[in-house]
Amino acid sequence: MTPWPQADRIDSHIALLKSELGITAAQGGEWRKVAQAMRHSASTLGSLRARLEAERHDPQDAIERLALQQQIMQAKAQAITDFATAFKPLYDRLNDDQRKAADALLRFHGYRG
Repeated sequence: MTPWPQADRIDSHIALLKSELGITAAQGGEWRKVAQAMRHSASTLGSLRARLEAERHDPQDAIERLALQQQIMQAKAQAITDFATAFKPLYDRLNDDQRKAADALLRFHGYRG
């Protein structure tokens, strides 16, 4: 898994995370909000990455390049905020084993978008 999954791979990343956490049907409502936040972030970051790649060979001055890098960093920060906001209600409903899995996943891998 990459730190920021591409939009075209986000559904498989979400499915893997759901499996690793052992999300139950009763936790489905909270999980859907987490998945939605992850999809939104992947889409936003994917658009910015595509723009960065498209403009890679175009002449850009330092200020334009810095502005785009700033947008990417702000989008990453917003992705973490959105994930944390959506994840907390789910985390509150996890059982002890699920929490241990979540703690381990986020400790070693961080938020993956």
